Amino acid sequence: MNKDKLHSGKVDGMLLYAKTDEDITPNGSMKLADGNTIYFRTLDLNVPFAEIEKQLETFVSYSNY
Repeated sequence: MNKDKLHSGKVDGMLLYAKTDEDITPNGSMKLADGNTIYFRTLDLNVPFAEIEKQLETFVSYSNY
């Protein structure tokens, strides 16, 4: 996701947080002044691995943003 294939200096990144029992869960994005975007997502690790895999697949799909 963050490979600069065109050597333009633009890269994106993602922060993953483990889900807790807190009411607030980080899910969103922030566009920086230089044009790069940082995404932040909460990952529920208290589910079977197949569900974790589905969560991760949706995180890396830019069509979801």
